[in-house]
Amino acid sequence: MCFLCGEVVTERLGGFRRARTLELRHTILEHCDSRLNACATDRWALDIQGRMQSCCDLIAEEALYHVNCCDWSESCSEGINSISLYHIIQQIHAE
Repeated sequence: MCFLCGEVVTERLGGFRRARTLELRHTILEHCDSRLNACATDRWALDIQGRMQSCCDLIAEEALYHVNCCDWSESCSEGINSISLYHIIQQIHAE
């Protein structure tokens, strides 16, 4: 299951990534907090925050996410000026 959208991830279709760093969870939660500070009813941020609170280690859980969901995080911000989750994750994986 994609931890960003909650939908099933099928490995044969591609277009997904595995969580590879410990700080990914913390960074995603910070991104959600930032969005919620701008708009307390940001459904996307609330949903992801809920999923992240049930998992302490994305790597151990073998967490997956759709590449498109990272791009979508920026487009669903409804005018909120925030960095795309895609760019945040790319920075983390590059380190």
